[in-house]
Amino acid sequence: RTYRLRTTVRTEGMANPAAWYVLGLWWFDNDTWLGEAKNEDPADINYDWTVLVIEEVAPPGANRAAAVLSAHHDGTAWYDDVVLAEVQGARE
Repeated sequence: RTYRLRTTVRTEGMANPAAWYVLGLWWFDNDTWLGEAKNEDPADINYDWTVLVIEEVAPPGANRAAAVLSAHHDGTAWYDDVVLAEVQGARE
């Protein structure tokens, strides 16, 4: 099955050009971690509200997913309107 994770993100106060933000999925079979998927690093490090989306096929055996929202930098990131849903009619 294919799943889409979507959120809006806003950042400010970034000074380090190596700063990055993650919108990702962690896949599990019960408590066993099966892997991850994440967005590409953004081109800009400071921006107003923008939409980030990733769409991934769940690995074999996955029965749980966790949305991962993290920021690795010296500024502030806000995440809003986070939605994880199966993509109906998607082809694997």
